[in-house]
Amino acid sequence: MRDDQVQAVLAVLKIRQDYEQNKIISILNMKSALFATERGLSQAKLLADAVNELTSGCLYRGPSHRHGFDLAAADRVYEFIVQLYQGEIYVKFFVTEHGTEFRSFHPTERSIDKSFRRL
Repeated sequence: MRDDQVQAVLAVLKIRQDYEQNKIISILNMKSALFATERGLSQAKLLADAVNELTSGCLYRGPSHRHGFDLAAADRVYEFIVQLYQGEIYVKFFVTEHGTEFRSFHPTERSIDKSFRRL
């Protein structure tokens, strides 16, 4: 298993643990909030669905410090592509030393490139 894959698996475990302990903060962007509103879904429902779909076989990218955010050295950004709502959904989490932030949840907008790998 590659180093980034090991880190992604550990990130998924942390995301699941934080979810079970109600430690995930939802800070969804406008695109994600609009997606939820248009479908009558709550942020809690999106989060539950996202966490449940983070399984082996889903696509991931990360860890990354990019995305234009001022993150602490230990903080990491993980992106996932999951199959939900009859399509491919892009999901982004920030995994920080203080907990996990749920940042994006919306249909994919671009073709999935080789920077995404199978978990």
